[in-house]
Amino acid sequence: MHQQTLIFPQVFTLEEVANYLKLSQEIVEQLAQNGKIPSRKIESSWRFLRTAIDDWLIGQDDISDTILLDSKLINTVRQLSAPDKIRLLQVLAENLDTTKDISPFEKGKTYQIPTPYNSFGAGQALMDTMG
Repeated sequence: MHQQTLIFPQVFTLEEVANYLKLSQEIVEQLAQNGKIPSRKIESSWRFLRTAIDDWLIGQDDISDTILLDSKLINTVRQLSAPDKIRLLQVLAENLDTTKDISPFEKGKTYQIPTPYNSFGAGQALMDTMG
């Protein structure tokens, strides 16, 4: 009987790395967005270097708790009403350590940030903060 061998590429797409890790694409994307898995976003697509993924796997004691926590947290936040989500953002913003430069934005670059009806002036507050 002939046994088929799977050959994985050196650079994975989101779908390929999810298959390789036997995780859902949503979980892998969450890990990438949170910087918990070695990855790069090229334009709008995630890319994963196979050797980096293998090294990351070897170094992980147990990522299942992190994945479970992230999934539960995201699902809980998604179920919040719009006013509750905005209140959550306010609480998180109040607790940020503003002594460090933590901005994920690049100076001089324009970002489209949709806000529902400019909720509570969030869009203008963000623009004022970014200067």
